[in-house]
Amino acid sequence: MTKTRVEANDSIPNEPKRHTTEEPIRQWHEILEIDTSATAAEIQIAYHKMINMYHPDRVDNLGRELKEMAEKKTKEINAAYTLAKRLRK
Repeated sequence: MTKTRVEANDSIPNEPKRHTTEEPIRQWHEILEIDTSATAAEIQIAYHKMINMYHPDRVDNLGRELKEMAEKKTKEINAAYTLAKRLRK
């Protein structure tokens, strides 16, 4: 029985997808559009501003494609905010 070597780009069942070069990695402060030295209050204000702007329910009447984009952006904003909160503790 031969074992196969798993390459970095191979898909492994139940494993999260790895970052591809097509999708640039963005930092939490770039997503929330704030400086890295922002205070906890400034981070929270930026989060609420961004989440209100991109919430999928606000673009529901503008079409499915735009709603899907808003859902993706909302997930990105939530992840950035969660990371920012962890870093500030």
